[in-house]
Amino acid sequence: MVSDLLSSCDEEVIKFLPGWRWDQVTVTENIVKAAAAAMSTDVMEMLLDRRGDQIIITKDIVKAAVKSLRTMMLLFERRGDEITITEDIVEAAAATGNEDMMKLLLDQPGHEVFITEDILKAAAAAMSTDVMEMLLDRWGDQIIITKNIVKAAVRSFRMMMLLLERRGDEITITEDIVEAAAGNEDSWASRRMVKLLLDRRGDEITITEDILKAAAGNQDSLAGTRIMELLLDRRGDEITITEDILKTAAGNQDSWAGTRIMELLLDRRGDEITITEDIVKAAAGNQDSWAGMGMMVLLLDRRSDEITITEDIVKAAVGNQDSLAGKRIMVILLDRRGDEITITEDIINIAEAKNKGVMELLLSRRGN
Repeated sequence: MVSDLLSSCDEEVIKFLPGWRWDQVTVTENIVKAAAAAMSTDVMEMLLDRRGDQIIITKDIVKAAVKSLRTMMLLFERRGDEITITEDIVEAAAATGNEDMMKLLLDQPGHEVFITEDILKAAAAAMSTDVMEMLLDRWGDQIIITKNIVKAAVRSFRMMMLLLERRGDEITITEDIVEAAAGNEDSWASRRMVKLLLDRRGDEITITEDILKAAAGNQDSLAGTRIMELLLDRRGDEITITEDILKTAAGNQDSWAGTRIMELLLDRRGDEITITEDIVKAAAGNQDSWAGMGMMVLLLDRRSDEITITEDIVKAAVGNQDSLAGKRIMVILLDRRGDEITITEDIINIAEAKNKGVMELLLSRRGN
């Protein structure tokens, strides 16, 4: 029973291991992994001292230890002869962004690890320029900076600068790299990253619909607006605001982001925008109640004369996967445009199946 409990223990439980009666415990791989993951060198040392004859240091145990330099050093000191350093162990270490851990693993005698794309992606995603610089310094001749590595770097301005400065001649800034930058939900870093790419590699970047959709769908309350404004300022002459871009903004589930982006687009490019039924349906189906309400009010306030509340729009609101959002949006539609809405049998059926909270409201409007 004690063994079963410890086999599934988490980081908090493992801390109580010294108090168990060890004659009742079978030390499994899961117990040793939990000690490693808990970064408890004292517990690991106790396990090796008391029950070392039961313990085999597996690859998964070493991977679990990559967050703790002290624990990893202990494993090498006590059981280094049975440890094989594999590429996925180095990848797990790279994901921690710990340069000292990477050096410990890569400097072990008798172990030769090829620096793979996945290791470099992990370092880039961890935003550890120290790790990336060390890898480039020591293994640069075997490293190729791929598109996937650059995509992983879009969250870090310093990482992207390092890659462009050190290996810029082999980097092409593709559409999906800019798209990843535009979709980064960090209001400060994302705009700075897109600006860097435009400043350094603008001649190879075309602002496509997918890049604009990534900005319109960015769910940080400021990031999407800032990026969209930057793109309009810098490359407005090549941008067309399509229905799909507007649908993406209308369906943005951040409470404020979509509304701010839509307002910006209406202010800056309103003369080329038509609010279609599908755009209003996207707002009606928005599963964030505040986002959906705010978007619907904005569209009705700014473009009421070109909006007809169709049966499909009402169905989208009533069938909204978030029942609260659907009810709130439906209230707005009925309050603002109730005279043109016909509550059909299909609408009632959807409400009955999806959102019983609006049934009374709909039935009262239909006169039942």
